[in-house]
Amino acid sequence: MAENPARILLISDTDGEQNLLADALNRCQTPLDCHRVSSVSHALDLPDDTTFDLILLDSNGHDDSCPDIADRHRRTPLLLLAELENGDAVLDAIRRTACDLLIKDPEGFYLQVLPLKIHNLLAMHNARMHAPDGQLAHRRLSEYEELTKSLFEHSPNMIFINTKGRVVYANEMCQRLMGCSRDEFYSPDFDFLSLIAPESLDTVEAGFSRHMRGEDVEPYDYTLLTRDGRRIECIMSSKLIQYRGEQSILGIITDISHRKQAEEQLRKTRDELELRVKERTAELVRTNESLRNEIADRIKAEEALKESEIQFKTIFENAGGAIFIADIETGHILECNSKAEALTGRARDDIIGRHHLEFHPPDESDKYREIFRQHINDGHAIDFEIEVQHTDGRRIPVWISAQVMTIKGKEVIMGLFIDITEKKRAEEKHARLMEVLEEKNAELESIIHVASHDFRTPMITIAGFSGELDRSCRQLQTLLDEEKDDFKTSSRPVISEDIPEAVELIKASTSKLASLLDGMQRLAGLDHSALQKDTLDMNAMIGDIIKTIGFQAKEAGASFNVEHLPDCFGDEQQINQVFSNLLANAITYLDGARPGIITVTGRLAEGNVVYCVEDNGMGIEKDNLADIFKMYYLIDPKKSQGGGLGLAIVRRIVNRHNGKVWAESQPGKGSRFCVALPVS
Repeated sequence: MAENPARILLISDTDGEQNLLADALNRCQTPLDCHRVSSVSHALDLPDDTTFDLILLDSNGHDDSCPDIADRHRRTPLLLLAELENGDAVLDAIRRTACDLLIKDPEGFYLQVLPLKIHNLLAMHNARMHAPDGQLAHRRLSEYEELTKSLFEHSPNMIFINTKGRVVYANEMCQRLMGCSRDEFYSPDFDFLSLIAPESLDTVEAGFSRHMRGEDVEPYDYTLLTRDGRRIECIMSSKLIQYRGEQSILGIITDISHRKQAEEQLRKTRDELELRVKERTAELVRTNESLRNEIADRIKAEEALKESEIQFKTIFENAGGAIFIADIETGHILECNSKAEALTGRARDDIIGRHHLEFHPPDESDKYREIFRQHINDGHAIDFEIEVQHTDGRRIPVWISAQVMTIKGKEVIMGLFIDITEKKRAEEKHARLMEVLEEKNAELESIIHVASHDFRTPMITIAGFSGELDRSCRQLQTLLDEEKDDFKTSSRPVISEDIPEAVELIKASTSKLASLLDGMQRLAGLDHSALQKDTLDMNAMIGDIIKTIGFQAKEAGASFNVEHLPDCFGDEQQINQVFSNLLANAITYLDGARPGIITVTGRLAEGNVVYCVEDNGMGIEKDNLADIFKMYYLIDPKKSQGGGLGLAIVRRIVNRHNGKVWAESQPGKGSRFCVALPVS
């Protein structure tokens, strides 16, 4: 007697896809009677007494309709064909229904698997009519875990989970790049530190220790050593998670070395897909053979399913970087994760649909457009540093690992963005410290020069005239001993001329030494005084300084032109000292041949305020500009009454405020001194 054909309901909204699926169904070992409809709504319009042995739903955006068709045909198996990138919707469909799942790969291998899948499902349906309900929950858990595993196994990054110092999960990329099998990774004797380069051990151990104390760790650079001795430069992004009831470390490792060619990556992806198809097919055969012997407890299975869902959400939400997927042809964003919202300051709905250049600084658009174009032309994975423009105006430096791939037959580019703000700050801080060190060395050389040269001159004077004073005293003693009648006449030149002259020169030399030592003490004291920073009203400060030096300016015939000045952030007393010195210098070096004009301006520039003090004085020779900020340097010793520390003090104070000072000058026309200070 001929076998009755199984009734199949095929739901697909495109003729081309319907024909492909129909051809695949014709290759099924079980005779089929296929009824086609173009949508779930048409399927729901069928008479209530219409029954089927299996429903095949080509999701294509209909994942949210699974519950409707499942409710209508509660005892009928439902097979969902879904794209891998529609992961969230697929997971929701599996949670809400008892549907089975087949992933649609771009190469079309699923069409080869479909006939066997249909045959097995029909056989399982017949067997399940007599099986306990707990078996269904077990199958849903198995399907969900398979999808979760597939998502991680497809990741272009190495992903691992470490619990109490032991690797409990390592994805396919870990095995491929490091040369270790999963058995080696999961072995109790495996030491994950054996894969770390010696120079990176302290960094990795410090991060691991902080995690063990329950602390978060920022992404950091380190070097891996593969089993065959190759070195891989990486960025580690890690997060504390709860995995199987224990605190664990989720690690995402991004290879920032030269990547393999795209053709090799595509070949491996195809091989992995073929392997997964074979494994899945074998699993379905085993499931069919052992169905009656595998009765699971429903409550336990549902709890395990719930725990698995929570773990998956935790891992996804705590990923260490922002992910953007853009259309290669248009450059518009197709998808992103929650980290992308935090990085850009925009909601997900506001990100999707925008051009990728909208998330970068406008003045860098041409450069990023060229990088995007070149990457698409090359077609392989690249890693580079760029900036992302936040909605609050901040420019955030990020490291991008980008890969061109095909999703649903469309070429896209996926980028993992890792915020490296803290790393850049550390580099800038190091650079500033090196500048301070160079400045300190230069000042030390100046101090040595002062000690060996400027101190020597007054000391020689003191020594010489001390000898002269000694000789004068001996001469007086000789005159007293001889008791000459003309003692008064003979001693008068010694007492009234020689001795006073020697005393005055000794006093002048000691005064010079005291001045030099006082200058050194003042300069050294700047580094030890605590800065009391606040927002400073520079218009009021400059006005007060001009009043203080008003008499000096009047004597020099100078006038002031002060524009409106933006506020800055600094120590009021020390910033007052900076501009007092600059304005006093401008008056000192005016050209007496013409009326002196001193102009003070201010403007905002890249997070700083740049103030300029400009005069029309005598100017500075180009060869002398490099020396004017050195200790005890005088442009014109005849005109200056100071000790040559004014501009050295200016530079020291500005450097302590993380600012910058420089000078521009034209001999005979005047000079301009500029100071850049932080706005906040």
